Amino acid sequence: MARAKTCRVEPSSVVIHHEGGTPGRSRFSYSNRQTFVERSKDRLADDTAIYRQDGYTASYDMPDVPEWELAGLAAFPACVTARYFAPSRSGARIPQPVLRDQDRLPERSGTR
Repeated sequence: MARAKTCRVEPSSVVIHHEGGTPGRSRFSYSNRQTFVERSKDRLADDTAIYRQDGYTASYDMPDVPEWELAGLAAFPACVTARYFAPSRSGARIPQPVLRDQDRLPERSGTR
């Protein structure tokens, strides 16, 4: 028989996460990126078509690490913008996602 587990929470607690704050954490970032690019360069897909299917446009203007661009190791994270907008009560334009069939949850039988 499984035992019940408890989770205790202190509502007034504050958690601070120092991103990349561990000393020496990025010591191997450049060599790790080199290894990744060498192993994956033929398998990395252009995700522009995926964004377009979902109703978004993507631009790739800024490298994640500008100093690595000349070596061909910089990644260009997508800056994604919604193409379709739905009106809101306040008049603000809200991005309206486009659900493809593969994104929809299967219908469950016997539900109310």
